[in-house]
Amino acid sequence: MARRVLLLVVTEFLAASCNSAVAAGCGAGWGFAPNTSSCIECGAGTWSPEGSTQCIRCIPGTWSSIQGATDQEACQACPRGTFSSQHGSPVQASCQGCPPGRWGAAEGLASASECTACAHGTWSSVEGGSSSEVCTPCGKGTWNGVGGASSATACVPCSPGTWNDHSGSPNQGSCTQCRRGTWSDKVGAKSEDTCVECGVGMYQPALGQANRSVCIRCAPGNFSAASGASACARCPPGTWSGDFSATECNLCPAGRWSQPGSERQNQCTPCHGDHDCFDSADKSVQIVMEMQNLDVAAMSADEHERLRAEYVELFAEACDVNATHTVDVTGMPATVTLGMDGVVIAWVLSLEDITANELAARLYSASFRKQVHNATADILGTLGDVYMTTVTMEPRPFQPLTTTTIVTTVTTVTTTAPPAPPTTKAQTMTTIEEPLPTDQPGNGNGQGSGNGQGNGNGQGNGNGQGNGNGQGNGN
Repeated sequence: MARRVLLLVVTEFLAASCNSAVAAGCGAGWGFAPNTSSCIECGAGTWSPEGSTQCIRCIPGTWSSIQGATDQEACQACPRGTFSSQHGSPVQASCQGCPPGRWGAAEGLASASECTACAHGTWSSVEGGSSSEVCTPCGKGTWNGVGGASSATACVPCSPGTWNDHSGSPNQGSCTQCRRGTWSDKVGAKSEDTCVECGVGMYQPALGQANRSVCIRCAPGNFSAASGASACARCPPGTWSGDFSATECNLCPAGRWSQPGSERQNQCTPCHGDHDCFDSADKSVQIVMEMQNLDVAAMSADEHERLRAEYVELFAEACDVNATHTVDVTGMPATVTLGMDGVVIAWVLSLEDITANELAARLYSASFRKQVHNATADILGTLGDVYMTTVTMEPRPFQPLTTTTIVTTVTTVTTTAPPAPPTTKAQTMTTIEEPLPTDQPGNGNGQGSGNGQGNGNGQGNGNGQGNGNGQGNGN
């Protein structure tokens, strides 16, 4: 009997203890077994605080091999360059390396997408990279517009007609088009040197061309003395050319002159007066020289001044005159006008003992072209491959550009009391005007009309004189 009572007491005690456990939960590092109210030790990859009824799993990006862990600090973060999407991982092996094309700089990444993708223009075959240093830039001559590339095959070669001298280029726009006057059939070109210039006597007006067939022959009346031309120049005054692919134009015979772009020798017509082809006793000539790749905006003030002075000396030497005889468009002596577009304009005044034909032979010669090229290169150095595309000369009287002052009146009325009288302000604006066309020499068989001279078997009408087998009548 006494034994039975003792068993009952023990049974009631255990029941009371069990009820107490249900109410209070388990101790730290313990939790209920599934579908029971029995406390069991938390396994690896889980933990629980005091009084918890469940073991809590380590979050993705972490792991724990500790059994009976009592706080979250037991869950260790996956190291840099790895990730884990597993809940409650019991081993570090669940941390996988970031895939090729990605890298992870932070610990505890929970998915592959949290690994940073290599930037456009780069790629990586490394698994488990922990910094962007694993990303290799695409080489010169290529580009890559996709992030997270895992192999060099993602780097796309620049197409023919383009080139790229930079590594790590992120888009096709990084491939520079071959300039006008050139072409290239090379895939993945790494420098502009692969762009081949069209030959002399030819031109090519478009960017990024991919084969030699785009080079076009200069038509009669035109020429190209330098390779890589984007356009052919018209034969200058006093010359002609009847051939395709001309590299220079033929000089008119002594005492004859032609208009720009002449295609036949019979377009060289007799000059008037003493046959020196100058328009008046005051022998003057306008010289216009066009320079290719001359970046005037990039020049310093000193370079600008030195270049103009050098051109003055070249013109004066060719014309057998003192440098002071060379003036700019306003009449300023010993200088030239240098435009932002690379066009040089000068007048040479009071020429003596030289005909227009002789001067044309000097200015249009290959030796003069070389002198200009060398002088420009000596001053500008690394500013680019600057060269003269064409020079023209036109015998005619000099007229400087003039300035005109325009005065406008602005009237302001004040309406506050007492009324103030109107005030008047004068505003002044100064402009430069081109001179009106001057009378030109008459050449050829035809009629002249307007503000010029008539020439040929007929009459010229206007403010000038007719020359040839007829007479000019007018004022």
